[in-house]
This record gives sequence, C-alpha cells and structure tokens, in this order.
Amino acid sequence: MVSSLASENTLNAGDVIDGGAGSDILRVDLKSNFTGLDSNGVIKGVEKLSLLNSGLISRTFDAKGIKDVQTLALNSEKGIEVKNLANIADIELTNLQAANFNLDTIYAEKVLDGNADTQNLKVNGVGAQGASVSITADRIENLSLNATGKDSFLKDISSKDVSVKGNGNITLQAKAGVSSLDASASSGKVSADLTAANVKTIKGGSGDDKFVIGTSVANVNVDGG
Repeated sequence: MVSSLASENTLNAGDVIDGGAGSDILRVDLKSNFTGLDSNGVIKGVEKLSLLNSGLISRTFDAKGIKDVQTLALNSEKGIEVKNLANIADIELTNLQAANFNLDTIYAEKVLDGNADTQNLKVNGVGAQGASVSITADRIENLSLNATGKDSFLKDISSKDVSVKGNGNITLQAKAGVSSLDASASSGKVSADLTAANVKTIKGGSGDDKFVIGTSVANVNVDGG
C-alpha cells in the first residue's frame, strides 16, 4: 500500500524486492501517489505489477527503477497515471471512467522510439455509452485490443494497425492514422466508427459486428467474418 500515513505504507522508496524465478505479482493499493524508488530502492524479477486506486481522484505511480515488468494491471474508475516504465508491457485496464488514458506517457524516454511498437491492451468495463475513454497512442504503431468482461468504449484511436480479440463487446472510434482493423479473433460485438480513418483493410469476427466507413475512402477491403 502507498499512503500519506507512514503507518500504512507497505511500499517505500528504499524497498528492495527481488521476485527471483517464477511468475510473481506485486499488488499495490494507491491511497496516495508513489513518487518512485530512491537510490537504494530495487524492484526486479516481478512479472506483474497490479495497481488499484479505489479513491475519488486519479493517482500517479512513478515506475522508474522497476525492472522486468511484463504485465501492468490498472484497476481504477478515476485513473492511475504510470510513468517511466522501462519496457513495453501488456496492459490490463479495468473499470476506467476517466476522460483519457495515455499509453505514450507510461514509458520511459526512448522506449517507443521504434517504428513497429506493439501494445497489448486488455479492457474490461472501460468507458460507457456516450462517455468513451480517449486513448492516446500516437507513438504506438500496432494496438492489439483484448475485450473481456463488461462492455468497453474507446475513442480517438490513432495507431496504424488495430486488432481486436476476446469475447467482450467493444465500441471504437478511430482517427485518421488508422489504416487497418482486424477483429477476426473477436467473438464479441465490435462496433467501429471509421469515418475519420484512412482505413484500407477491415476484418470482422464471429460476433454481431458493425463498421462505419467514411465516404471519402476508396477501395476498402472488407471481410465481414
């Protein structure tokens, strides 16, 4: 736990945590912001970092100095802003009802400098009808969405290639940068507004999918699934 009360803190700037072999999870309840490890602090060998914010405001978590994270799980209605993560990790996003979720700012400098970065993003109950969460992923070329559990609603997607899998229902709105949408691995309902996208290829899945394409786009290859 991270708290403004010293007596409640179980994660501190100088802690040394080594998960060693195996698949390890570090669960942290954010009652306050975590400002990062100091020069004595070490967190390594922990494959999954699971952060919970059940408060009424957004929290921040500075991951500088934390190594080996393969999955970052964020459960919060108001939001958790992570920064300085050392490598691209799978992200699990649950219950978020904030206006925006920024994937680009999660990572340390130069992590997203490549031209073929892939971000796996699992969503469960993100956004709501009429209140979609804006996804900022301008530096991520391939966005792989996994829709599970409750319906999710996302907008402002700009990654060049977008894919959708999972059995959950998802509603998407894409920006101009999107050129392909592949939902062939999805068994849920995929509803995608592609009117602003320069989309060239669309693949549907086994669910009751709906794709809306702009009138200015020509020669779109559509496979309804």
